[in-house]
Amino acid sequence: MNDAGVEGRFQAAVAHHRQGDFAAAIGAYRAVLAVRPDHSAALANLASALKRLGRNAEARRVDAQHSVAITNALFASLYSDRCHALAMTRLHKVLPYEPLGTGC
Repeated sequence: MNDAGVEGRFQAAVAHHRQGDFAAAIGAYRAVLAVRPDHSAALANLASALKRLGRNAEARRVDAQHSVAITNALFASLYSDRCHALAMTRLHKVLPYEPLGTGC
């Protein structure tokens, strides 16, 4: 799925979420995350949809993933201009995927 496909799937998930179809939203958010596991908005919205269905333990795990994704994106951007190699080495130790915009 290319970036346009990911964004389209994300927008469809948001539409389901707004309509109160949380089960469909969860499926669509998970489809986005299967391609882009660091999609911050999809992680945050997935946690929200899970909470709406009372799946609180699962929502807490997703919230934790969201926090890690944000932290790692911030860390990567901090070191993008200097110490890039060091930052990427550290990032790859904690991330099982390539963060967005790194080009590595």
